[in-house]
Amino acid sequence: MSRFAQKTGRTFDLTSSRAPEILQVNVGKLCNLTCVHCHVNAGPKRKEIMTRETIDCIIDWLAKTEIQLSILPAARQK
Repeated sequence: MSRFAQKTGRTFDLTSSRAPEILQVNVGKLCNLTCVHCHVNAGPKRKEIMTRETIDCIIDWLAKTEIQLSILPAARQK
């Protein structure tokens, strides 16, 4: 049993799921704001930024899929 099923009492069957329609990639955590609602915990002291090589790999992979919408939010930069 998965940890998800153990914690929620629910199961998730990936074999019956539809193909993904949306891809969201968070490209960095460096931000000049520190918002309590930020789902990636970005802030001015965070230095993680996705490399160009990784971004190129994602774009190459995305081109091979049928995903119609891509969201590449960047933290608010200084």
